[in-house]
Amino acid sequence: MAWGLVELANRPDIQRNLQNASIEVSEVRKEILRLWPPSWLFARDALVQIDVAGHRLPRGSHILISSWVLHRTTAWDDAMAFAPERWAEMPPPNAYIPYGAGKRFCMGANFANGQIDAFLGVLRDKRIFPAGAAVYGSIDDRATLVPVGLKFRVGSI
Repeated sequence: MAWGLVELANRPDIQRNLQNASIEVSEVRKEILRLWPPSWLFARDALVQIDVAGHRLPRGSHILISSWVLHRTTAWDDAMAFAPERWAEMPPPNAYIPYGAGKRFCMGANFANGQIDAFLGVLRDKRIFPAGAAVYGSIDDRATLVPVGLKFRVGSI
């Protein structure tokens, strides 16, 4: 949710679109999770020998998958931009995995999405301002991408 504040503070136009309902809360949530997935890196083991991007990985290989990198690739138009309107259409296949995929998909994803939607709903009638020059702060990249040093002011519209 902190990354949502960051993106909204940087984009007053999207805050206005959220307020006047010309953009859906779910589209804003998906875009926040695309740019700032809760878990930026996950590990898997190859159960069989596979070929990935021209490289043969033997059975048992340890594979690291970064949703943070995947979500910022050329699979997305203007991938670095915060653009919730992109969610009016389906995302590229296998290019959006904020909660992982397959049988190890996050069991708390629906709960998390509900919490983020509720949070964004509360912010609909608020204006978010960065409280300093460094809007993005820094990132503590442990298991999750934790924002460090962010300060905001939230006020009524």
